[in-house]
Amino acid sequence: MMPRSIILDPAITRHTPETLWLGSGTRSMDHGIEALLSRSGNPLVDAVVIQGIALLAENLVKSRGAPDDLEVRALCQRGSWLAAFGLQCRVPTGASHAIGHVLGGTIGVPHYLITPVLMPHVLRYNKPATLEA
Repeated sequence: MMPRSIILDPAITRHTPETLWLGSGTRSMDHGIEALLSRSGNPLVDAVVIQGIALLAENLVKSRGAPDDLEVRALCQRGSWLAAFGLQCRVPTGASHAIGHVLGGTIGVPHYLITPVLMPHVLRYNKPATLEA
C-alpha cells in the first residue's frame, strides 16, 4: 500500500483546514516515534525518522503561526515523509496506532485527533521497555 512516488508541493496545502494540517503532522510524528521505539527497528530507520520528527517538531508549530509560509510547510511535508520511513520498511506500529484505530472507529473520531491525546500516555506506559531508545 506504499505509494510509488510522492509529490511534495506546499502550495497545494494552503487550503488544508488547520485541524487536518496539524492533526496530520502530529500523526506523522506518531509514525516516527513508534518506528523509533519499535523492537523491529534498525539504525537506518532510526536515523531517517529522527530527522522527520525533528523537522516536524520545529516546523509544525511555526506553520500554525504562519500558514502562508510555503518554506515552513515544505519542511513539514519533508518531515512527514521522513517520519513515515518506518512504515515503508515494514516496521510495525505500536500501541498508539492499535488503540487509536479501535477507539477512533468505535467513537467516530479521526485517528489524527486521537494521536495527540494517546501518545503521551502510551510513551509513559511503554517507558520501561523503550527507555534505551
